[in-house]
Amino acid sequence: MKIQENMFKVNLGGNYYINVDCLVAYKDEPLFTLMRGEDGQLLVFFNIYGENGDKLAVISPNKT
Repeated sequence: MKIQENMFKVNLGGNYYINVDCLVAYKDEPLFTLMRGEDGQLLVFFNIYGENGDKLAVISPNKT
């Protein structure tokens, strides 16, 4: 069975998000980006912002 890249269900903060393009946005930029890895695993990328709104870091899954 081929896993479709854009099909997923995520529980974030007690809410379920099903097949949505953007879970949460800040200043018109998505905070979380979801994509499927080559093995079909759901990968989550997200940004960390400081108190003044500057982007401090981008977190991405390890590639093995």
